[in-house]
Amino acid sequence: MKLASYKDYLARYKEYPGLPSNPARIYGDEYVGWDEFVGRSTKYYETFEQARDAVIQLGIKTWPEYKARYKEDSKLPVSPHATYGQTYLGFTEYSGQAKPDRYATMAEASHACQKLQFKSRTDYKNRYFQDALLPGDPPSYYSDEWKGWVFFLKVDNTPKTGKGKYDTYEKFVEAVRVLGITGQIEYKTRYKEDQKLPSHPYNVYKNDWVSWPEVFGVSPYLKRCESWQEAKVVAAPYRFATSTEYQEGCSADERLPKYPGTRYKDFPGWVTFLLPEDYDCLADVKCAVKIINLKSSVGYRNARKKFPQLPAHPDRMFADEWVDWYDLCNIPRPYSYDELQELVISHGCTIIKDYRELMAKLKDPRMPSSPEEVYPQWKNWHVFLDKPEPYTLDFLQGYGVGWIPSIQHFLRTQRGGLVKETSLCRFIRHFIEPHDLGRTPREFLTRKATDIKPFRELIESQASRQVGRNLLLAVNAYLNDILASELTIEDEDTGELVRVDGASNPLATLSYKGDGAPGPSESTKPALAFQYVSGMKKWMAPENAMTFSDLASLHQFDADYFEVDESLIDRNDPDCVFKSQGDKFLLWYPGYWMHAYALVSIPARGRQIACNDSGEADEYIPDLQGDKVVWVKNKNPLAQSKNQHGFIKRCDDGGWGMHFTSNKTGFMGKGYDVPWIPEELVYWMIRLRKWQEKYNPIQRPMPWLECKRTNLNETQLKRKGKNCFLFRSFREEEPPAYSARLAERLAAALYFTQPKKMVLATFAHGGSHSTLSRYDSKYTPHSMRVSLITAYVMEFGLPIEIIMKLAGHASVIMSIYYVKVGAAVLRRRMDEGEKLALREQVYAAQNMFEQNRADELTHTLVANSEQALVALMAGNVGSTLVRDHGLCPYGASRCEDGGAQIGATQVWSAVPAGYLGMQNCTRCRHFVTGPMFLGGLLSLWNEISLRITFLSEQYLDFEKEISDCDSKIAGLDELEFDMEKMGGIFDASSRVRIELEKNKLESEKEQVAKKMDMFLCDMQSLTKQINDCKAMISEQASDDDDQVRLVVHDQNEIVVEVEETSLFQQLNEVCVNASIFQSASADFATPRRSQMFDNMALLNRIRPSLCSLSEKEQLAVGNQISKFLLGRLKTWERVDQVVTGQILLEDLSDEERISHADFIEVLTVKTPQLLNVREVMA
Repeated sequence: MKLASYKDYLARYKEYPGLPSNPARIYGDEYVGWDEFVGRSTKYYETFEQARDAVIQLGIKTWPEYKARYKEDSKLPVSPHATYGQTYLGFTEYSGQAKPDRYATMAEASHACQKLQFKSRTDYKNRYFQDALLPGDPPSYYSDEWKGWVFFLKVDNTPKTGKGKYDTYEKFVEAVRVLGITGQIEYKTRYKEDQKLPSHPYNVYKNDWVSWPEVFGVSPYLKRCESWQEAKVVAAPYRFATSTEYQEGCSADERLPKYPGTRYKDFPGWVTFLLPEDYDCLADVKCAVKIINLKSSVGYRNARKKFPQLPAHPDRMFADEWVDWYDLCNIPRPYSYDELQELVISHGCTIIKDYRELMAKLKDPRMPSSPEEVYPQWKNWHVFLDKPEPYTLDFLQGYGVGWIPSIQHFLRTQRGGLVKETSLCRFIRHFIEPHDLGRTPREFLTRKATDIKPFRELIESQASRQVGRNLLLAVNAYLNDILASELTIEDEDTGELVRVDGASNPLATLSYKGDGAPGPSESTKPALAFQYVSGMKKWMAPENAMTFSDLASLHQFDADYFEVDESLIDRNDPDCVFKSQGDKFLLWYPGYWMHAYALVSIPARGRQIACNDSGEADEYIPDLQGDKVVWVKNKNPLAQSKNQHGFIKRCDDGGWGMHFTSNKTGFMGKGYDVPWIPEELVYWMIRLRKWQEKYNPIQRPMPWLECKRTNLNETQLKRKGKNCFLFRSFREEEPPAYSARLAERLAAALYFTQPKKMVLATFAHGGSHSTLSRYDSKYTPHSMRVSLITAYVMEFGLPIEIIMKLAGHASVIMSIYYVKVGAAVLRRRMDEGEKLALREQVYAAQNMFEQNRADELTHTLVANSEQALVALMAGNVGSTLVRDHGLCPYGASRCEDGGAQIGATQVWSAVPAGYLGMQNCTRCRHFVTGPMFLGGLLSLWNEISLRITFLSEQYLDFEKEISDCDSKIAGLDELEFDMEKMGGIFDASSRVRIELEKNKLESEKEQVAKKMDMFLCDMQSLTKQINDCKAMISEQASDDDDQVRLVVHDQNEIVVEVEETSLFQQLNEVCVNASIFQSASADFATPRRSQMFDNMALLNRIRPSLCSLSEKEQLAVGNQISKFLLGRLKTWERVDQVVTGQILLEDLSDEERISHADFIEVLTVKTPQLLNVREVMA
């Protein structure tokens, strides 16, 4: 007949005698459905997810488009919300456009509207933003479900009968039937015959309305079940497993409504409706498993908590039918253990991450996601992947089991427990077990004879000398401890300690002479340029971000989400970031990313940051009030009086600093404070603490003794006390294993911020960008640390004392390894006479050395090494070389071994080159100085500081040019995007040229930085020596002995200050020093100062003359001019204003007045008269 619809059938069925008008009624149980009746199979997609994928494939984005195109795929239903029932999550999700910040279905949004009590559409438009999950345009957002504003807002809860209308639905129906109305059209023409009948009864009686046929008394629905419970009983024998199966098969029984969710106001959902109540055979259980969509025995056991009617042990209850869980859950049976192992090894899998990636690549359902839960023969991942097991106690088996208790006891009192544990496990696995040398240490140590040759071969075969040495030392320490504690007894009569007969350590006399290659003397990790570290930091937390919900770039990674109960979700909290997956709620945990953010903000170790305290148990804590950080009383129940361990610390001067719970290279020692912290880090750390308090609370400070992820022994753990860890894992009290997490997040941040055509990080394609394990970079967390230490000192000018604390270093030498000191301007407020007096003290000291009276100066000298003082006291007058800043006891003949010691050898490297060239005395271990050389030390410090100032200018110029290149590249990137959008072709040659220019500028900048680095090292050494001299001066103040003494004022106290100053003052300081100290040089300062004086002359309409003088004459005249200006103007600030042209000579006050004639007279070339030392001493 080629029927298109049931309507066509009713029009033509009489053409064929024998065809019924209602086949469903005539054929009863045999009738499956209309499509089956006419021989047409159009079964819809079984699940919502399958239909969604088809819609996404078609590229359908709107509901009107869907209604126009859904027939392009015969398996797409016309009404998806009716077909998929509760599993339908709204059209935005259905079309692949799900937005986590909106209610997924109209029902959820409608329920939220009822809570806010919207009165009308206008009221909704004015107030919908009160719930962030409500859409601004619900008709568009829920286009496939939309039934009007009245239905959506549920404001019409009581019938609007109007004046003179029937007040109940039942009275209305009775009146209609009295009139004999049998159709909707007839009602429209006759309802006025009864003035109590409304024109639109479905609006008036909407709470009770079913359909027009039911009003007229001719509806087949009148035979339907009255409640969903009754319909559930009727549907049970059919074993419908999905809403689709039900809607296609419910026509087999007239009592079953096709859309029970619409029919029954209290409909509980498809799972409850279809789930069997009685289980008489295994088929009933299989039906239930399919309804709930269970895929494993674990899922089944968890489902029983929600659906207790499920049989507890279906394998026992239906033993005669039972096959296995794969059969019950209708899932593929996994490979055998051997098959799977062969598969993963053939694909080169070496770690768990490789196995996960292989699963994602092959999409093989026979590969279990958790093989350790599937195979009874499972041992561990290392065996499964055919890799050596780690050298830890957890992996000791066989003979090794008997050694474990004594090793555990030994390690409780040892430092470096992990290294020793590795060595002892290596010893047992490769020496004790293969040669059957004893099941316990007592048995091994009491053997009559032991061949130690295999052990010697073992230590000599190690990859490096350090590993072999550690192995020998750890084994001997352990065996000697066993001998002393278990195999030694005390004589009761004499108290003598006696060794058990035959007990001895056969390895005690063994020495190690490994010839493995020595390890690198410094870090081999590449350092990352600070510009890229800064870019990562801004990507993690943009400058305009205020809450965790603003950190959108960080929300894309799956590893940061944890499943939580819906009650923990606070939709009104902008720091509560979450997403839903079906009926699951996943909360975003910010701790891992905040750890990474802290790492790129301060040059501290990842371990140091991870172990910091949140301050939850402190008496006072920092808090946010508006845009300010304030110090408030802690209201947390954990707060204790006088407790102050939080990461954010309040300094004595009212500023903010940091408190670290761990020391420099490890975390076994005491913590320390740093009087500085970036302001933006304070903000985000307070946010993190408040998040932890709300969503990841703890009941107590965590005792270190209970921490599992440490390398500390029991004694050290007790000494650490307890902390509320700021970076604690979600649902845990202690920090996580941080290394891999930090590396992955730093690699991801670097990947998304790296410049085009520059590979700083990579992504392993073939998987989702939301998987952090797929990101990799050769730049490690250590690279961030090196970059930050350099940047904060060289670019931001932090004092070296703060950097040393911030980096957690214990000595200057260690700081040199990472960075060199910053270029602050060290300037001394000494006049010319005082400096001359200091120079005379050098001559006095030189005279005493020549008279062999060096012993009288011993207590006034400061040396870089004790050996230098010994050599000086030896009395070799001819070998002592005296300079303005100190002396050399070897006559500058030992520069080649004046550097640092090379490794553990007795060989010394040459002194590092610096400002003074190869004879860089201040950094030489043979160098000796003292308070009498303070003038020369200060002169050299300021001279180097000036050079760094000039280099800094050059460095900043390069920075500006690089920034200009970045702007040009960004503009070309936008042009390329626009042209590609319009279908044009972009010429990339200009961008390539600019990128090449930028790379060259970066290289030039790096060269300047290296030179600054060298000079900063010198300044650091000088700073230490100057401070030592200051300390010695303080000691001399109370000593009345007759000795070489400094010329001092202010009650015999010299004050050395560090202060900021102008460029002119710095230039002048160097120039004045050059006229006093023979070793000082003003080669760089004199021309620059002369330019400033000539420019000042031009501004005041005076002919410039310094440019016509020689450098020596410029130095002498320039010193006269500066001395004259300071004497007339009294303050350096005023002198700066005149020299830079901010104030002209004619604008000076009467007492400051300088005429043109006065200034020209000063410019007259003549040898300057320096102060007489005797006059100064008088």
